[in-house]
Amino acid sequence: AHSPHKRIYTSSDVLTIGFTDRCILVVVMRDSLCLTYDVAGTAILPPFHIIPVDYGSKRGPGSVELMEAAVYGDGVAVLSTAMSTAIVELLDEHDDAAYADGAHIASRR
Repeated sequence: AHSPHKRIYTSSDVLTIGFTDRCILVVVMRDSLCLTYDVAGTAILPPFHIIPVDYGSKRGPGSVELMEAAVYGDGVAVLSTAMSTAIVELLDEHDDAAYADGAHIASRR
């Protein structure tokens, strides 16, 4: 079945691309979709929106648009055209579990 929310992306939809300190390739699309890969090109996480997309929005489905994104040592920070901000930290087995456990439940995935 075809989902009405699926979208075909082109290279012009890529806002930024970069590596974290742990060699995770992060690709951020203009609608806040985030793709993560290892150096062999294998997906690390399923694709996710950094700023949640409201498909019921009056502005239309997928109405989030990013203005800026910066990949840094542990993840990526974004700014939307509506001035919303978000930070994604990409943690793994080398990180202190107490740090992730102390994060707000809504921030864990």
